[in-house]
Amino acid sequence: MTAPAIHATLDRAKLDKGNLHKVNDYLAAPPPYPEGYVPPKLDQEGLQAQVDGHLKEMFDKAADPSSHLVTMAAAKNTGWGFVSDHFAEIDANQDGFITYGEYKRFLDARSPVKRQPKGDVQVVE
Repeated sequence: MTAPAIHATLDRAKLDKGNLHKVNDYLAAPPPYPEGYVPPKLDQEGLQAQVDGHLKEMFDKAADPSSHLVTMAAAKNTGWGFVSDHFAEIDANQDGFITYGEYKRFLDARSPVKRQPKGDVQVVE
């Protein structure tokens, strides 16, 4: 017995009018952005803003809505394993809660982008 075809329930007329392409279609250029969409800048500041936004969303998902604090239990319950694994390190004042500032400082201290190289740097051309 074969599984029913999922695509049989799709409206082919709607698909053909859309911006969909087959896997084997050759595109000379990427498809155009939807009208009104402004792509993010692909420089360090733009990418950092995207990462910071994603981190803030994750923090807000785990944080208590009234206090804006994350507990160890909340981190575990939302599936935020990295934070629960490093909770004691992130909780700088050891009060049992993580603020967004503590979380951000912990990540910034570990970021290779923001670290300055130690010692002499050899430039190879």
